[in-house]
Amino acid sequence: HTFAATKVGEKFGDWSYACQTQASNKTRCNISQTLVNKKTSKLVLSVVLMKPTTTNELSLIVTAPLGIYIPSGVKATVDNKTNIAVSLKRCTNKGCMATAKLSKSMVKKLKAGSKLYIEFYASARSKPITLDVSLNGITKGIAALN
Repeated sequence: HTFAATKVGEKFGDWSYACQTQASNKTRCNISQTLVNKKTSKLVLSVVLMKPTTTNELSLIVTAPLGIYIPSGVKATVDNKTNIAVSLKRCTNKGCMATAKLSKSMVKKLKAGSKLYIEFYASARSKPITLDVSLNGITKGIAALN
């Protein structure tokens, strides 16, 4: 039984599959989902799952918009039940990146979940801004990364 290779641009539910060339003989693939402001066409949120070349653990990379309140950081929860410990790493012109390494049990929770909620603040006194990303198709997407 042969498995067809996953193609770049292939969709797994709400997740898109893509690969980047890292070196002459290495490519790094990921599945991602982006939320765009329909009025401004600006990227509001990007959520990427990828397998680092060094470990077997999946990494979660959340890119929140520029201008978020840094001290509050970024929070990620599966179905508002399970917290994923994301740490804010840096902000570039593309947005503010927060990352987490996902344990096997966390990957199971993602696969069983229906929504990933991402929360951040616009200012010290603002109410949290919570955006949700569908987990539809994530099980097949993760399988394609392995």
